[in-house]
Amino acid sequence: MMMMMMMMMMMMMMMMMMMMMMMMMMMMMMMMMLVVVVVVVMMMMMVVLQHTLTGHSGKVLAAKFLSDPNHIVSGSHDRTLKLWDVRTSACMSCQSSSLVIQLRLV
Repeated sequence: MMMMMMMMMMMMMMMMMMMMMMMMMMMMMMMMMLVVVVVVVMMMMMVVLQHTLTGHSGKVLAAKFLSDPNHIVSGSHDRTLKLWDVRTSACMSCQSSSLVIQLRLV
């Protein structure tokens, strides 16, 4: 009887160890997936950040693609809004204001 109890305890311990190993493997797989996601996002950012749009005299506070992916609007601490053509990197329009400009990015 004692021998059977010991065997059952050993089996339970082995099952617990196997479950722990499975959990560790799942955690490792999740970490690897996270690394892949981070790498993909970084690669996408590198593609997006290939061109610099220069023209604001103050710190850029917000920028957003318009519904047309070839145009970006940006707002700066210099109190200007600029409309950019992504293909040519040219500023197409500049609007200034004496009021503080706030852009709401949706």
